[in-house]
Amino acid sequence: KGLLGRPFSSPAMVSTIVVVGFPRDVCVRERKNTVRHLPGFETAHFIVRSQTVFAKFDTHDNAIAAAERLSSEPFDMDEPWLGALQAELAKRDLELRDDQQLKAPP
Repeated sequence: KGLLGRPFSSPAMVSTIVVVGFPRDVCVRERKNTVRHLPGFETAHFIVRSQTVFAKFDTHDNAIAAAERLSSEPFDMDEPWLGALQAELAKRDLELRDDQQLKAPP
């Protein structure tokens, strides 16, 4: 289940997830690396003020798998008391201009 306790499903077949729960001291690089190596990752957008990551995947199924993988996962295994990540499907797909995108690694 996602952030709101809803099952990971969407009639619109959204392929974007929203991830929250990052500790305040986490740098942008760490947030990027949390999502960029997941299967099907395409691009991401980071909202620094709220420590939120929106990540788009190539398919709905890969987005669901990414959300399930990240949900309830402690961000720092050495300091689990810092909190766990929470992820769920976004309400709609991420659409960014080329200059705003973090692309998947080659």
